[in-house]
Amino acid sequence: TLNIESLLMFLKSELAKNPSLRTVISSATINVKEFVASFKKEGISVDIFEIPSVKEEKVYVHFWDELPKDCSCWLCQNPSKKKTFWLNEGNLPKEYELPGLVAHCVMKILEETQEGSILVFLQGETVIENSAKKIQEVKRRIDPQSRILVIPVYRRLGTREVERRFRQKGERRRIFLATNISETSNTIVHYY
Repeated sequence: TLNIESLLMFLKSELAKNPSLRTVISSATINVKEFVASFKKEGISVDIFEIPSVKEEKVYVHFWDELPKDCSCWLCQNPSKKKTFWLNEGNLPKEYELPGLVAHCVMKILEETQEGSILVFLQGETVIENSAKKIQEVKRRIDPQSRILVIPVYRRLGTREVERRFRQKGERRRIFLATNISETSNTIVHYY
């Protein structure tokens, strides 16, 4: 993630100096509004091209600090649940708080939904491993037979291990905790 941030900072600098330079950046999970605003703030012209999804699965994307306005998921359709789900709405969590908050969010999703896997993007190996341990601790109350897999994934594991972990099948569902780099070349179907 740090390499991507450095590259984007360099790109913004160069685009500001060279307006004829054209660049295409693609992402399935990017926060478009925030991304566009950061480039426009530097005086860089930005166009957005949307490629319609060909997936048949429903995918719900929620960013911590920006709740969706027109989402049809179980959470956004119930205002009282939405208030209790986002414990620190408006306040970005500190790194040491993330494992507990991730476990809380994952448990709410598991309690409210009956199918589909969960994909959580986190910023690094330590937070991923600590979040996986916390989820394992708290999910025992709804999954005593461990039919729901908690799968930490990050690039340092190596390509083969990352691919092996993404192929793991749980009896019921899977919870992926990953950096965006580890997910880039793998496709996961039916997840929240």
